[in-house]
Amino acid sequence: MTRRRTPPDAGTLRRPALGQLAMGARLAVTGGRDSVLRTVLTALGVGLGVAVLLSASAIPAMKHHRDDRIHALVDTMHGRDDMPRSAATLLLLDADTEYRDTVVRGRYVRPEGPEAPLPPGLGRFPEPGRMFVSPALRDLLGSPEGALLRERLPAPITGEVGEAGLTGPRDLTFWIGSDTLTVKGAADPSAAGTGGGPARDGATRLDTFGDRYPPRDLEPLLLLLSVVGIAVLLTPVALFVAAATRFGGEARDRRLAALRLAGADRAMTARIAAGESLAGAVLGLALGWLFFLLGRQLGEHVAVNGVSVFARDVDPQPLLAVLVTAAVPVLAVGVALVAMRPVAVEPLGLVRAARPVRRRMWWRLAVPAAGAALLAVVAAGATRNAGGLAVEAGSLTAAVGLGAYTDPLALTALVAGLVLLLIGLAVLLPALLDLVTGRLAGGPPSWQLAVRRLRLSGGSAARGTAAVVVAVAGAIALQSLFSGVAADEAARVDRSAAELGLSGGVSPTARLTFFREGGRSAEYAGRLRGAAGTTAVIGYDDLFLTAGASGGRARVMVGDCAALSTVAVLASCADGSVFLRGAEGDEAAPRPGTTLAPVYADPAAPGWRLPAELPAAPARDTPFVRGPGALLLATPGAVPPQLLAAADGVVELAVDPALPDARDLVRNAVADVLPGARPAFADRWADRPDRAFRSVARVLTAAVTITLLIVAASMLVGLQEQLRERRRVLAALSAFGTGRRTLGGSVLWQSAVPLLLGLVPAAAVGAGLGGVLLRIAGLPVRIVWTGVLGMAGTAAAAVLGVTVLTLPVLFRTARPDGLRFE
Repeated sequence: MTRRRTPPDAGTLRRPALGQLAMGARLAVTGGRDSVLRTVLTALGVGLGVAVLLSASAIPAMKHHRDDRIHALVDTMHGRDDMPRSAATLLLLDADTEYRDTVVRGRYVRPEGPEAPLPPGLGRFPEPGRMFVSPALRDLLGSPEGALLRERLPAPITGEVGEAGLTGPRDLTFWIGSDTLTVKGAADPSAAGTGGGPARDGATRLDTFGDRYPPRDLEPLLLLLSVVGIAVLLTPVALFVAAATRFGGEARDRRLAALRLAGADRAMTARIAAGESLAGAVLGLALGWLFFLLGRQLGEHVAVNGVSVFARDVDPQPLLAVLVTAAVPVLAVGVALVAMRPVAVEPLGLVRAARPVRRRMWWRLAVPAAGAALLAVVAAGATRNAGGLAVEAGSLTAAVGLGAYTDPLALTALVAGLVLLLIGLAVLLPALLDLVTGRLAGGPPSWQLAVRRLRLSGGSAARGTAAVVVAVAGAIALQSLFSGVAADEAARVDRSAAELGLSGGVSPTARLTFFREGGRSAEYAGRLRGAAGTTAVIGYDDLFLTAGASGGRARVMVGDCAALSTVAVLASCADGSVFLRGAEGDEAAPRPGTTLAPVYADPAAPGWRLPAELPAAPARDTPFVRGPGALLLATPGAVPPQLLAAADGVVELAVDPALPDARDLVRNAVADVLPGARPAFADRWADRPDRAFRSVARVLTAAVTITLLIVAASMLVGLQEQLRERRRVLAALSAFGTGRRTLGGSVLWQSAVPLLLGLVPAAAVGAGLGGVLLRIAGLPVRIVWTGVLGMAGTAAAAVLGVTVLTLPVLFRTARPDGLRFE
């Protein structure tokens, strides 16, 4: 038989406010199994929210530490052509590469004396032909997934790159020792070594590593995406933290009635209730810190778009961490005190079963109205110019002193408007639910049970759904902004691709450029011809000439007749021939008899007078040497030798689109034949500028998904707590013959009705907010309604799925033996 707990006497209750809070906290952990379970559920919900908030507060520190690590690794930028060799210098050759679209940072290094500076992360220099690698690269090279990369980096691994030489734990980095590196053009008899590293010149001489640079601001559009994303992510988390502190309200109210019978007044009972919430919040705060610390350790094993973070760099801002730590207990006490205001706790029970009082609407409407007003002020003068986003002079925004869009005051107004509008949606939901359920009648028993329950405790149902509704509204707004920016970026990429001649559907090419190595391109092309992953290879010399006073420029492709006939239809060709391709409609095309001179050469250098006749050569449908405008095609015998010496050697390789790893096969072939050379893929040139946008988009999309999962998991905790609180009512219904189907249907309706009522305004608010954000960004307002419906459908499926997961708990709880009570 369970020992009956006696309520405290009146003298125990009459204590100062802090003592009453402490008493409530003690009841939360010593009030029996139900109280302990309720406190644990509250702590779990609060802990999840606190972990997310602490992670968000660490974002500035993560960026700062990553920037410091990047600055410490600066090397080749310190090199100078006129730096003399000394005992304190070394030679360095950039050997960066990519593997399956992941950047691999690499360097060949040759110390020139005993005082040469050690690269960051290395305890000693690697021996010639030996390689030091980062831990992540060691794991990759030793796995089947890294077999192709291992072919490219066959050097024996004899050391490891330490943390000081990495920007993150998942970085792929290698250092290879060499005794054959030389500075370009230098006569170095000692270059004939043992063969460690590439036997080519072009290395950089330097005597130091690391540098400091001023922080670089995000582009205005990326800044807007980041700010909106953070506000969208954190608002539903904060709402859930507030809701989690109210788990178990009904059982707590019954216990408070017993305290009233023991002599406590209404103010005392409110403080005791706040103390119970405080206990769960403090325990949740501790769990949140624990989740955060565990999460940042696990985060070292995850890379997002090639970016990873060391655990020690995930350091919450002290002020923000203190704010989160202090705000959660204060929020718990405040929510509990506010929640107790409409509850009349009397010695013989509590007045909660009566018809709820009409909710005050003025403040519920004022919150979203204030948010909409702030957003309207920010959007009023926002316009897009060549430098990004700015504010029109004399506009309403400028009149209130918001200044430029990137001004901190403008960002503060933007964030405040977003948060107020989203919170306003949450505070309007209970009133909307009361309004609708008060007019519902009839229907099957499961529907009537659900409606009756929502009328009596609609606030609890609305609180459980509010975080989901707010997350959906914010996600729709963020998706609308993404769609607008993505469309703008896609148009830019299409324009860049067209300029590069990549819009015709031909296979991409890999390009190797050898600066001022004209005349050797045919040799390099011959060595790469037939390489794995390629379908064709050509070599030519690239020249850019100017027409003197007229200022016109001409690009010249210098190659043998076989190479020239690859890119144009030639009627006849011999050494000394010159042709003109693509001159139709190009007013700047070079004219016959014009004298051309090198763009970057000495003005006194001899020029090249074009022949009196320039036969037209129609372009072929080929992946090579594509692009708009005219192109001069010349054989080596037609170009003065002085100009050929200033030309760049170019090798282009057509990539086989049928091979899944064609790019890496090409990189391997180039590394084997021309160590240190790095192919550039033409279809990546147009794509490279928007990588920052795609990085922000991927991170925020993943974060929105994680937030929805956390909110859904938190709803599961809340629904289980509600079923546990109502176990006697459910047991009574089961004892009177109510079927499982009816009870399960009622629970599903109780989740579906608030959700559907919330999703309709959430879709409207999210779409409207997305339009405002697009207006601020200066982009055309276009709402992708399929995305809106998809996001709403995903949220509905998540909530209903969570509700279905609670059905086993419902059926286990709704048994007649649940009426037993001691």
